[in-house]
Amino acid sequence: MSPGFALKFIKISFTVVGAAALAVALWFYVSTSSFVASAARSEGVVIDLERSRSSDSTSYKPVVRFTAADGVERTFVTSWSSNPPAYSRGETVQVLYPADQPDAARIEGFFSLWGGVLIAGGLGSVFFLIGGGIIAYGLFFGARKRSLQANGQLILADFKGVERNGSIEINGTHPWRIMCQWQDPATSKVHVFASDNVWFDPTDYVTQKQLNVRIDPKNPKRHWVDTGFLPEMA
Repeated sequence: MSPGFALKFIKISFTVVGAAALAVALWFYVSTSSFVASAARSEGVVIDLERSRSSDSTSYKPVVRFTAADGVERTFVTSWSSNPPAYSRGETVQVLYPADQPDAARIEGFFSLWGGVLIAGGLGSVFFLIGGGIIAYGLFFGARKRSLQANGQLILADFKGVERNGSIEINGTHPWRIMCQWQDPATSKVHVFASDNVWFDPTDYVTQKQLNVRIDPKNPKRHWVDTGFLPEMA
C-alpha cells in the first residue's frame, strides 16, 4: 500500500468508524434516558460475584437479587464486569427495571447505566477527531494552495536540494520535500521555501536551477512551490 493511499484510507476509515461509534453512543444515550425515565425502582442485594475470565485477566459481574412490584423475587447478572469488583457481596444496591419486564433489570449506577455511552462516545471521538482532523487539515491547506495559485505573487527561487520530512511517517516511510530559497529585494531577507510532500524521491527530476513559487506578499511564509514538472506517482 502506497503512503498516499494509506493516508487516504486512514482519514476515511477513521472518520467513518468514529461517526458510527458516535451514532451508537447517541443511541445508547437516548435508550438509557428513556429507560431511566420510565423504570420502576426496587432495592436489591449483591448476593454473589460471578467470575468472567479472559486469556489474561479475571473480572467480576455482580449477581443481584431483588423483589419486583409483583412480589416475585428475581435474580440477574449484570452485562458488564470489572476488576476490582465494583460491588461487594451483601452490598445493598438500587435496581431499575421496566415495569412490564422485571427480568430486564439493571443496577442504578453511573457505569452500569452510562458505561456504553462513555465507551462508544470516547472511542468515537478519538477516531472522528483523527480522521476529521486530517480531512480538515487537507481542506484548509488545499484552499490556501488554490488561493496562492490564483492570487499569489510569482517569484523565482533558487533550488537548494531535496530533504526528507521527518515529522511525517506512514508505513515506515517519510515523504520528500523540495527546498528552495529566495532573497526579497525589498528587504534583503532570505526566505526558505518547502514544497508539498512528495511520496517518491524527486531528486532526479529537478533539472532546473530555479523554481516557480507563489507567495503572499504580506507574509511570504505562506507559499506554494510549483512541482507540476514532476511525474505522477503510479
